[in-house]
Amino acid sequence: MCFSSICIDNFKERFRGGISILEDGFSLLSLFAIIFGSVVALSTYYQSVKSTALAGHINHLELFQSYVEKESAKFGIDSVKSIDTFFWYRKMFPKSRLGDTKFSKDYINLVAAIKCEIELSDRAFSQKEKSIKYTFTHPDHQRRVIAALQKIGISITRLSPNEFFEIESAALRLLDSVNLTFESGFSRNSPPLLYSKRAYS
Repeated sequence: MCFSSICIDNFKERFRGGISILEDGFSLLSLFAIIFGSVVALSTYYQSVKSTALAGHINHLELFQSYVEKESAKFGIDSVKSIDTFFWYRKMFPKSRLGDTKFSKDYINLVAAIKCEIELSDRAFSQKEKSIKYTFTHPDHQRRVIAALQKIGISITRLSPNEFFEIESAALRLLDSVNLTFESGFSRNSPPLLYSKRAYS
């Protein structure tokens, strides 16, 4: 065997094409290894983010359910019979599984619609505004409020005016409490507060 520089140069010259193919092959293999490693790392990261978001979603949902149950008891509402916490939570945080726990615009609009029903009855009952064409009646008021509350998962039934006012007040206080607790920073896009003094009490 010859290891002199002349022999090595002769060997390189004779096998230049083969050596070039081997060098290109090694470069290509290195490139594939880098791409494969990046794909594996990205996939691992994506799975980790998904797992973290799901764990956060489950923890947040459990916290929400526990809070609603305790607050319902405080306001005298049977949360098992009257409140679908999972439905309410999905309306509030439809993107929670992705880690987004901001109130949805749809939920804010539903809460605003409840406020509108309360204010319509209040203005019609007090007759402060002559432009209102709605005539207040307890049965119609109850029908409208029941329908508005059901859209977020709170079910109340028709009762005598005094009893209904009490359960309506409890539901409005519960909504305010939950909204204030779970809203991440009050802003113009926050749901309105609902509980207030009402003329039709």
